[in-house]
Amino acid sequence: RKCPLLSAPANGRLTFSTNELVVGVTASITCNMHHRLIGSQTLTCMEDGNWSGELPLCDKLASCPDPGNVQFADRLIPPDAVRLGGHFIQDSRIEYKCQPGYEQLGADTILCLYDGTWSDNLPSCIKVSTIVPDCNTKGSEIVNNEGVSVRIICPPECVDQDFNVWGTSIYRQNSSVCQAAIHSAKITNSGGQVAVINNGPYSHFTGSYSNNIESESYDGRDLSFRFDRMPPISRSGNSKGLCKEKYIYYILYSFLS
Repeated sequence: RKCPLLSAPANGRLTFSTNELVVGVTASITCNMHHRLIGSQTLTCMEDGNWSGELPLCDKLASCPDPGNVQFADRLIPPDAVRLGGHFIQDSRIEYKCQPGYEQLGADTILCLYDGTWSDNLPSCIKVSTIVPDCNTKGSEIVNNEGVSVRIICPPECVDQDFNVWGTSIYRQNSSVCQAAIHSAKITNSGGQVAVINNGPYSHFTGSYSNNIESESYDGRDLSFRFDRMPPISRSGNSKGLCKEKYIYYILYSFLS
């Protein structure tokens, strides 16, 4: 008894094990490049004259735009990742690994999904500071390399310490970093996460009273810093090297010419 002739699915090819469509003959389906097989790859002609299953489909794969590189990280594209122009085909993976001396925040691997988006945001590489700051640590002691993110940990109870802070929102680089963070309401006296960006040269720092800290005015011109929010964490929460038990602080800084 013979089975009916099958036609190849759209965007696919069909191969029979023999020319006669008799019991035991198999039909193998292969999809074209950048298409995915949905269903059984092999069908068999059964004794009742029917094929063992429905003809599968060849569905076109989605593509994701190249997410780019991460500063201070190496990017690894596995051999099975498929590139098409400036895009990666669905199910392609890209791995990121921060260079020595940097700590990774975010996912180390992202996956191109069926809807043309990546599974996670790109990670960030934060430089690990060799300095353990205290309440008197100045911005100039931490902010010493251009365009580098630095992670620091500030101690608590800095409000009652007698150190200098100049400015409001934008601070002189010689100001106490932790006291300035409290003054700007980015952290409390018990600590908290804070990010600081080197603001470059600035003039006319305005003093004010905020959160039990009195900052001073300075009419001259000096290097400065301001506060910003931390880089985003991976949506999946797959963060690497992030200590949840501690308050993590770090300074983002870049000297402006």
